[in-house]
Amino acid sequence: PTPPPPILPRSSPPPAVFDPPPLVHSPASPLPPPIHSSVHGAGQRRPAACVPTHPASGAAVGVPPRGLLPLTQKAMLVLPFVTYCPYNALALDKQEGEEIAASLGTEGRIAILRNHGLLTTGKTIGEALLWMEWVEAACRHQVCALSGPAEGEAPLLCSEATNQKTMEKGRSGFAETGSARLDDPTDWEAETRRGAGSGWGVCGRPW
Repeated sequence: PTPPPPILPRSSPPPAVFDPPPLVHSPASPLPPPIHSSVHGAGQRRPAACVPTHPASGAAVGVPPRGLLPLTQKAMLVLPFVTYCPYNALALDKQEGEEIAASLGTEGRIAILRNHGLLTTGKTIGEALLWMEWVEAACRHQVCALSGPAEGEAPLLCSEATNQKTMEKGRSGFAETGSARLDDPTDWEAETRRGAGSGWGVCGRPW
């Protein structure tokens, strides 16, 4: 069996795949530069890292008009930071990258790319990876929940008051001035292993 990627001590520099120059990418893979360069230069936040992915659950959640639903705690906590970008074409030109970047606005950390996939941003690669882990989990939960009930059985929904209360907890806790930490370097070992084995198109700087 293929051995797992090595765990990096926090004192070690990250491998090159986690810290490429923002505008340099393999000629065989022309997709990331328009997205990454546009996101890095967008708005006042100018996120230092972005992670685009194409998980089946993320693409599926981006198809229905309502997108990500507040079906689980995980979804409710990230929903305040979710934005949507319509699918126009392959992200091969600057305009497509600029539209994805613009969809994030000033508060977005997660872009659900309609009919396409997911993209997360952060001040560091670690933060962007953690946003991706959370939104991917929320999307998987939704796909499973909506495919699991027996025919004619409606899913169990939380009240609107509960939805709003939990989303407000996420909004205040994960805000830049909030108490929750999305850039804790103690998670670096696990996230480097997860990112290295996932095929995520990571671009930016480490923790």
